[in-house]
Amino acid sequence: MHAACRSLGDYYFFPPDDERDHDRNRRERAAKEICATCPVLAPCRNLAHDTDVPYGVWGGLSESERRLEKRRETTDQACYSRPDPSKPHLDGRGARSVSSPIAADSPGSH
Repeated sequence: MHAACRSLGDYYFFPPDDERDHDRNRRERAAKEICATCPVLAPCRNLAHDTDVPYGVWGGLSESERRLEKRRETTDQACYSRPDPSKPHLDGRGARSVSSPIAADSPGSH
């Protein structure tokens, strides 16, 4: 299988240095239309994601869309990850605290 962009060159997928926003939006829309028909869209997107490709449209996502996706992933991981109870962490006031089953069961803690 070959990528739909293989014979098209860089024009649609990589911005020239002096590109204005309107021109960028138009070029990116055209690139995304090409990507939408591509048989290797998912592997292309994964490559750009896994290697943090900073420029161009890859796998149907623009530079800003990939950055936003990365930020969302980081936020999701922070929201859904469980803290390790054996490691100290900062409480809401910036003070270090340690979760300890011993401290929780000590007299006066209930």
